[in-house]
Amino acid sequence: MNLIGSSCVVVANQHNPSILNPDWLSRMKIVDAEWETAEPIIVTPAFARCAYSNDVEIALDPGKLAVNLSRDNRELSPELPKIAGRYVRTLKHVPYKHQGNNFRFSADMPNVVSALKNGMIRPGSWSLENMSRIRTVFRYSCENSKINLSVESDVAEPEGNNGRNVDVLILDFNYHRECEGSDSVLKAIDCWSDDYGDAVRRTEEIVKGMERK
Repeated sequence: MNLIGSSCVVVANQHNPSILNPDWLSRMKIVDAEWETAEPIIVTPAFARCAYSNDVEIALDPGKLAVNLSRDNRELSPELPKIAGRYVRTLKHVPYKHQGNNFRFSADMPNVVSALKNGMIRPGSWSLENMSRIRTVFRYSCENSKINLSVESDVAEPEGNNGRNVDVLILDFNYHRECEGSDSVLKAIDCWSDDYGDAVRRTEEIVKGMERK
């Protein structure tokens, strides 16, 4: 099981992308002043993106702030929720609506399509032998969040595998919370570590369950 993506997202009605630039982020102490930027830096009224050499990316459009790691970085960074929290504390007046903590996992699984089909799909005319890919979404209502889980079969080329693709199971978790105002957004962002722990537990259980099929 590998973590292959993570992001901390804040949804609002009136984000202002034109303010998001490296100087402003540093001056407001949203990011460390010592961080070095990586190209390209984009700042427009419709969209802004600041990327750093440590693989942290901050993207902003009028509806969404997304703080994530670049696709090549497979570590969980505690900086992502910290940056989102500093942004919200700096701009408390923004009409915030939702917050999401997102984690994407990959697990090697030979014959993943057959494993998913046999474990999840009832036999019928839709379940044919030539089925080549499966993708489905589960939604769970929990006490303080809604979890959207995307389950997907895929292929990947691992490092040092001489170009040979292997079957993988992709699990993409979104922990979604409705928010009203900065205080509720900050409370939701603080669930980052707990959400990650829950996603790891669910991933391990799902992978073990599929392997037993």
